[in-house]
Amino acid sequence: MRKIKILVLLLALTLITVSLVACGEEEKKAAPAPKEPTKLSEDMKIVVVEGGESLLPTLPDGYKVNTVETKEDLKKAILGGDQDMAVVSPSTAAELYAESGGAILTVSPVKLGGVSILYFGMEREDMKPSDLSGRKIFTAEEGEPSQYILDQAIRDDGGYSVAYENLDAQGEVADALKNYNTYALVTEPYATQIMEEDSNVKKILDVDTFWTAKGHEAPPTWVLVTGKWKDEKNQDDVKVFIKDFEAAMEKEEDQKRVFYGQSDRGDAMIRNFFGEIIEGNKEAFGGKMPPDAMFYNIKLPN
Repeated sequence: MRKIKILVLLLALTLITVSLVACGEEEKKAAPAPKEPTKLSEDMKIVVVEGGESLLPTLPDGYKVNTVETKEDLKKAILGGDQDMAVVSPSTAAELYAESGGAILTVSPVKLGGVSILYFGMEREDMKPSDLSGRKIFTAEEGEPSQYILDQAIRDDGGYSVAYENLDAQGEVADALKNYNTYALVTEPYATQIMEEDSNVKKILDVDTFWTAKGHEAPPTWVLVTGKWKDEKNQDDVKVFIKDFEAAMEKEEDQKRVFYGQSDRGDAMIRNFFGEIIEGNKEAFGGKMPPDAMFYNIKLPN
């Protein structure tokens, strides 16, 4: 009789244990998936060099686009933490990554191509890159992709080096172009702005055409970087930004605007571009490829 009681007790305990395990499994199955963020936790501040506002689509409320006069002003703003994001060239993105000790990462290219030579002077037809050999060219894009692309196009066309007159701001380039027989290297959207403000200034060379004719992809001329990624709240805000940016892009047609916030395609595009430039000029970008850790990817659920 005593053995029977013990067996009954053990059976009861077994049933209770199985029941508890089953309940636990059901609770696990029933646990809801964590919700994806839909709103920013706070306003997001994005800085661009004055005139570069059109590099971004029209974003909803909660995003504050601020402008500064020069690239150096922009770098100070994001390195100092005053701004959450910035639109810069790929080479400036690499500088920011290095100067911030890895705290500022590249999210995605946002614009392709748009590198032009502007000119005020006699009408010119059938201008080739080699025709610029030895000429003085004003630019506010010292050490930027546009200079390396133009230099390579000139070499490929059988020409020799140009003399760059480096200025701090695009406004200074516009002022320089008020003088007759002046050349300038300018990347969109600034080239169009200068021509709209001064009808004497014309585009005489589409540098992109010579670059892509050699089998290269259109160069990533502007990219988005962020220093806002270190904690979960910041990462959620970047996820919201990516969704908002993509939704805004769908409403505005711009064939050269791109965004790869949810994939590594943009990273590969930037690395390929650096590699192509360095192949033609071993000293370009300090001869260094951008490190993998410079790129920040967030994969969003479908």
